Amino acid sequence: MRMTEAYEKGMTIWLIQQHSMPPELGHYNRQNNFGKYLKRDGYRPIAFAGSKLHNSDVQMITDGSKYRMYTKSDCPFCFIRTCDYGESKKKRIIADFQFHWRLYRIRKKFPKPDLVLGSSSYMLSACLAIIFARKFKCRSIVEVRDLWPQAIVDYLGFSPKNPIIKILYQVEKWMYTNADELVFTMEGAKDYIIEHGLDKAHGGTVDLKKAHHINNGVDLEKFIEARDQNHFYDEDLADPDKLCIVYTGSVRKVNRLEYMLDIAKYFAGTNVYFLIWGQGNERERLEKKAREEGIVNIKFKGHAEKNKIPSILSQADFLFLHFEYKPLVKYGYSPNKLFDYFAAQKPIISDVDCKYELVRSNQVGIVVPNDDAEMASRLIKKMIENEENLELYKQNVAEVAKQYDFANLTKKLESLIGR
Repeated sequence: MRMTEAYEKGMTIWLIQQHSMPPELGHYNRQNNFGKYLKRDGYRPIAFAGSKLHNSDVQMITDGSKYRMYTKSDCPFCFIRTCDYGESKKKRIIADFQFHWRLYRIRKKFPKPDLVLGSSSYMLSACLAIIFARKFKCRSIVEVRDLWPQAIVDYLGFSPKNPIIKILYQVEKWMYTNADELVFTMEGAKDYIIEHGLDKAHGGTVDLKKAHHINNGVDLEKFIEARDQNHFYDEDLADPDKLCIVYTGSVRKVNRLEYMLDIAKYFAGTNVYFLIWGQGNERERLEKKAREEGIVNIKFKGHAEKNKIPSILSQADFLFLHFEYKPLVKYGYSPNKLFDYFAAQKPIISDVDCKYELVRSNQVGIVVPNDDAEMASRLIKKMIENEENLELYKQNVAEVAKQYDFANLTKKLESLIGR
């Protein structure tokens, strides 16, 4: 089907992801952002999500209804009733199955889809997209944001020979084989498929021609609106005599922010300050360490509302991309904060290096070692002193932000819809 035909027919597209939500309700906005621009381009999207909003206390259905339509956002949402689960892993698993089973049971209550997109991390959404495509005789797109079950093996230490893991590998193979199109947020996904012998050239059943890459991104329209309408004042950011390197994100052990303290030591007595916005159970310990070691040029600013983040980032001099390196990073990465950094149009310092890294390759900043604070500090000092390169980074990041704008990423998705 040609793209013009798709527009003329106003194709109905189902977007299935249990934890998705519109931006006014939380952070998991990828499906909403796709839906927003699909709608502008003449499609009829509907996003299906669980009624219990992930990582919050919000329950969207409190009256026992099976589902609830929500049309206040840029993309229409249908929340499927699921139980509250809090910190309970058992109840969370129950909620996962509730969402997918209940959506399956009430599928006929909604306009028949012309295409169904099911988004992992959980495999159930991806599998359900394929099942729905067969039921409704339409096309399916499986979107993979986490490489399950390999992520369980690498991150949680499960053996590949574990019976449950072996079953999940077979489910993964079935998904990749039976989806009409595959969308991966990591650029090196084809490497993963080949290394695991899943592609046809290596005896597998997966056609690499249907594997595509659409990274995470940023809704530039929303970012600029939030930046302009929600100014955030901070005395350090407002001080013209300070060079501020800003990090936003969680302050937990897994984030290894102690490394930023180690780097900050090498800037003692200078005008370079490291400012950290975010909360987590490591904050108190790290603040204590900074006090005890006399590291006065790093400051923990605490929580900032989501709508204030664009203003904070846009006032920084440099932005710091930092997260724990895991084995699967070699296939690429897509942290949401990076795309906010792009939108802020500031030079980026990253300590995450891999084949598919996005900072050095796009010439928007530098990559420093993640295990050598002295060398990292030298490279940062060198960057700060090179005004010519800084100007180049600023010019490049403005273009890269457009590249990862959801208005453009949705065009890539639309090209698959019309294949």
